[in-house]
Amino acid sequence: MENVLELIAAEMKAAGVEYHFEVNKKSPPTYPYHVGELFPAIPTTEDGMQEYTLELNGFNRKTESSDGTLSELLADVQKIEEHFPLVDGFTTLIGNQAVMIHYISCTPVTSGDEQVQKVQTTLSIKTWKG
Repeated sequence: MENVLELIAAEMKAAGVEYHFEVNKKSPPTYPYHVGELFPAIPTTEDGMQEYTLELNGFNRKTESSDGTLSELLADVQKIEEHFPLVDGFTTLIGNQAVMIHYISCTPVTSGDEQVQKVQTTLSIKTWKG
């Protein structure tokens, strides 16, 4: 799975999205940014498919480099949706493993801090080993 996580990080960078897995260790953080958590969705099927859900929490705050708006976060989500389309998905091979990643949804949520905007974006990841 590590190679799939590295692929996601590289593709987020290619899409122009500031992405971190589990925690943003940048100090100070560059806004807006997105932090991902990976959850297994179903057990491995008999054809070898494994499915995961990647929950992205996006954050934005007004800084010198960011206006701190929800629309700035939603622009990032649009980049994610375009890079990992819902219908066709993003597909590639990593060695003998086929990978498909596609956008599922995005929801603005309350951050608990009026100065911080937050969205939750969901991606689906499916892998098959050959």
